[in-house]
Amino acid sequence: MRWFGLLLLALLGTGAADVALAAPAGTAVGVDPLARDVAGSTSRTLVVGADIGMGDRIVTGPSGQVQIVFTDETHLVVGPGSSLVIASYLMRNGGSASRFAIEALGGTYRFITGESDHSAYTISTPTGTIGVRGTAFDFIVDSRHPILAGHAPGTAVALYQGAVELCTRAGKCVMLTHPCDLGATNRGDAFTVGPRVAAEAGARDRFRYISGQRSLLAPFRIPEAGRCFISLTVPQTLAPLMPGGTRCVPSRRGKC
Repeated sequence: MRWFGLLLLALLGTGAADVALAAPAGTAVGVDPLARDVAGSTSRTLVVGADIGMGDRIVTGPSGQVQIVFTDETHLVVGPGSSLVIASYLMRNGGSASRFAIEALGGTYRFITGESDHSAYTISTPTGTIGVRGTAFDFIVDSRHPILAGHAPGTAVALYQGAVELCTRAGKCVMLTHPCDLGATNRGDAFTVGPRVAAEAGARDRFRYISGQRSLLAPFRIPEAGRCFISLTVPQTLAPLMPGGTRCVPSRRGKC
């Protein structure tokens, strides 16, 4: 096996031995390095080709990243400075999951659904849930920096394909149904905005994999992502001043 780097995988639940005996839920196919230890004897480093199972907690450092393919063909990226738990993964015959639940604790992520029915997927965050409707999207969980001015920080989703339902823990929900829709939840609200408003708010810079996908393997790249949240505002350049204070308005020949 070729070693591409290290990533921390903390084993949760009843113990590392119990997790190791369970059938793997997926495989780490791309790993960027991380050099820290978190859970002592119940943690291990993650390398390319390592199995990922139910109950595993994936923790990345500032430059860490892991790309996972699950047995139902769901693709998940856990970006730098992130933490995520595979809370539940139950397979049925036919290669699909009857239940697929993850807990995103903080950081940046990409999620592309596989062969499982959309009702099987549940993504929980500290401010609510993300309901998957056969789709591809990025999301960030940030308790300090709001995605839009005037709103509290929390969870934000950039949709590329399909649809997503965002709900607060109190039960307020919104739907994202169009490519480049932006939605968010915090502890008191759920809301959506269109691509233009998101672009003017600088959302493109907040989603790591919109501005650049070079760090991702080909199956994890989404062509639509690069077209989202591009500001249409073009700075106006004033024509030069002519004697007397008037502005030069060039003719078709380029003369004033």
